[in-house]
Amino acid sequence: MNRSDLNKSGDNSNNFTLLKLLAAYFVLISHTFAVLQKPLEQPTLWYNEKDINFSSVGLSIFFTISGFLVTQSLFNSDSLKHYLWKRALRIFPALVVANLFCILLGCSITNLELKDYLFNKTTWTYFLKSSTLIINQPYLPGVFSNLKDNNVNASLWTILIGVECYIVLCLAAWHIVWRKWLYLSCFVLFEALRVYLTAINNYHIKGLDLEILFTFGTYFYLGSLLYVFKDKIRFKWFYANILMAIALATVYTFAEAITISIFFAYCFIIVGTSKAVINIEGYNLSYGIYLYAFPIQQLVISYFGYSINVWLHVAISALLATILGFLSWIFIESPFVRKKALRR
Repeated sequence: MNRSDLNKSGDNSNNFTLLKLLAAYFVLISHTFAVLQKPLEQPTLWYNEKDINFSSVGLSIFFTISGFLVTQSLFNSDSLKHYLWKRALRIFPALVVANLFCILLGCSITNLELKDYLFNKTTWTYFLKSSTLIINQPYLPGVFSNLKDNNVNASLWTILIGVECYIVLCLAAWHIVWRKWLYLSCFVLFEALRVYLTAINNYHIKGLDLEILFTFGTYFYLGSLLYVFKDKIRFKWFYANILMAIALATVYTFAEAITISIFFAYCFIIVGTSKAVINIEGYNLSYGIYLYAFPIQQLVISYFGYSINVWLHVAISALLATILGFLSWIFIESPFVRKKALRR
């Protein structure tokens, strides 16, 4: 695939928007089984005697594509200030509105008196913490208290990791990415540390789950590298088959997690940079769906109970989340995306 094709990755001549939409639905499917307390019954993909759930696949797609497109944004920015301006406009307006939605939703379903709910400190610390991504506060007072898990929006932790990736792998690499081989060397060191932590079986340091950070950080970094080296890499399925063979050859070795990540990330970018399969020009609904899906799923259980059919739950939740995602894109995200071109 030539450079001119890859340079179109920010427009609608590719499959990135479609891939992200599918990823959002993959996460929704896995979350349905989780909130219905049936995590072991969900459909999975099988690899090397392991079950890979749809949520893991969806998040891997999100982080790979994010690494690719955010690095493109970095390269196309006039300055770090401009880059940060674009990232903030893409993330925070929709996030703030989604958190307000959850608080308003809580007004109708909390088991507290309305005034007690609205004047409860926890209600507004939820809004502050979740909107600034300082830390994840899972609960609102009295909301979903009838459920076995009363988490309001369990999806927000991944957005926090995404922002950390933007900062650590892009901002810290502002000068490094222009020195491509140094940037690649940093990735090698990053994966060497991951292998070391795997060998000593100690991913938990002072309460931090480093395994998650390394897993999805690897996909983000790979997406970034695939953009940085786009002029030197040929995106062909022939080479994807070679990468798959390497991944299979390294099964049960220290390199297995790395090679399988490289294979999948490469495949995601091949699909993403290919000519659009379905024209969904101008409707990037994935972020909105991702923001609203979990509280909607909790709401559906709150009304229908745990006896609801799993796939009926998926269908209802997907429909409602898609409607809210559409409204979020039309009235919140799209207007702010248009402001991204403005220099700050």
